[in-house]
Amino acid sequence: MMKTGSVVVRRFGGRNSRRALAAGIAALALAATATTMAASVSAAPTVTVNFATQAIAQASWAKAVAEFEQANPNIKINAKYLPGDYGGLLKTQINAGNIPDVFYTAPGNGASQSLLPFVYRKGLLMNLKNEAFVKRIPAFVKPLVSTSKGVYSWPGDINILALWYNRPGLRALGIKPPETFPELLTLCRKVSAAGKIPVALATVPSNSAGTLIAVAGTPLKAMAPAWMKARKKGQTTFAASAGWRGAADSVLKMKSANCFSPGVASSPIQQVFGQLATGQALIYAGASQILNGVFPLIKDRSAVDFNGVPFPGAKKGQGAVLLTPNDGLSVWVHSKVRDAALTFVRYLADTKNAARFAASNGNADLEGFEKNKLPGFMSGILPAVKNKQTQLNPASIWPNPRLREALGTTTIGLLTGQKTTAQTLADLDRTYSEG
Repeated sequence: MMKTGSVVVRRFGGRNSRRALAAGIAALALAATATTMAASVSAAPTVTVNFATQAIAQASWAKAVAEFEQANPNIKINAKYLPGDYGGLLKTQINAGNIPDVFYTAPGNGASQSLLPFVYRKGLLMNLKNEAFVKRIPAFVKPLVSTSKGVYSWPGDINILALWYNRPGLRALGIKPPETFPELLTLCRKVSAAGKIPVALATVPSNSAGTLIAVAGTPLKAMAPAWMKARKKGQTTFAASAGWRGAADSVLKMKSANCFSPGVASSPIQQVFGQLATGQALIYAGASQILNGVFPLIKDRSAVDFNGVPFPGAKKGQGAVLLTPNDGLSVWVHSKVRDAALTFVRYLADTKNAARFAASNGNADLEGFEKNKLPGFMSGILPAVKNKQTQLNPASIWPNPRLREALGTTTIGLLTGQKTTAQTLADLDRTYSEG
């Protein structure tokens, strides 16, 4: 021990002790710093972002929201899942001045959830053109979320219309997935004779519309944009289109081959989920996102497991899949929490997060699709994607949502015998003319 003024300094074992003391002081300082930082984070004010989306995909959105909040503890997402007519409900909400900070918008014009034209006209959308994720929007999708002035939505994924079939279910009956439309009709007769429902179909207008569009995909392939331009100029009509007549007639042929349930006229979507998940129905013709409601209900993957093939054409190699860009997110331009709202959109637009969300929602993510990397249950349609046997869903570029709803309603009429092909197409022309 030695004295230095009035301070007593003890030697605790020499140099090693001094090193230990210094290390202890450093550890205490580090702990104090960490405590201060933690206190600073916990003391930071929580920002609440109001978010609106459709209830049909609530499970996927809720999972994404929970993951975001865990990664961003100072931002809370107040999510509202609107049931039924999401587009109509949100329009009413917006007209009343109750505008969410972030809200779901379906790209394009043709769906009831296609709110971009409505909100754009009202000047309510933030221009996202300078966001880094804009560079990752595929060229065929970008026109559906933008104008000449900018980009107004992040299109989260791609809903793929194809023939989704239960692999073990068909295998048990000794049946291969169809490669031609005549093979599909033969499959329907065999599956029906075995006491199963060949093709599940919900009598919800948007759902039945998807089925008819899927059937129409092959005759309309590579001509849908040109055909819509001609229709806009009055140079053609639905009634005059061989492709649309063929599509409606194909639905009637499927009905005659017992492709659909005898009670198809009154099959709610939840019933269809159950039919597919239990193996009672073996095929779904339409949007991949429907499987988002089926997968959680499957109890035995050895008996029920889905994959897809292009909706078959008249001959082998003529099949096609239709692409519906989906799950768009837009930001209210006057939001008081715009930075937090943008943080939420950027998080969901992140490559890994976008891929995880799309897969949980039964869809393909944008980058994965562009790189021919699809979820496992889509491996069967990958050859068609690689060979460019794809087409943008014509409903995405239709002039108004009522046209798609009319297609769905009149398809139900076809299935119940209340409509003929001519009446079905006349309904579409009338709805188109009404604007």
